[in-house]
Amino acid sequence: MPSPAAPEVPAESAAALETQLAQVLAGIREANQKKDLSQLLSYYSPNFPQLQPRVQQISKAWKIYDYPKMDFKITETKLLANRMAQARVTWNVETQNITTRKNKTIVKTYVIKFSQESSQWRIISLQPQE
Repeated sequence: MPSPAAPEVPAESAAALETQLAQVLAGIREANQKKDLSQLLSYYSPNFPQLQPRVQQISKAWKIYDYPKMDFKITETKLLANRMAQARVTWNVETQNITTRKNKTIVKTYVIKFSQESSQWRIISLQPQE
């Protein structure tokens, strides 16, 4: 049963919302693979909590790993009040250690909140899921 704050979204606009959010995630994937910090930052809201430490953590990881494969799957997309949206996203990432050339696959699921700012969806928060 939908909560009063989140009206039921017609199927076609739910699909459109998922497509728009997927474009943000595809941009994040591309920025990670190219190791382009300014591109990556363009997908995060300036209001994202702990943005600077996150950027430093990503920059450190880029010095150690390449990302030959990064796939994501979106489930449970919801349009929220105040030009916000939420999606459950599972990333399936293959990392390759630059020094040892060893590959490792990491699968992580997050509940990601997006905010529509300047007519673009940006990530405002993400919560790792067990």
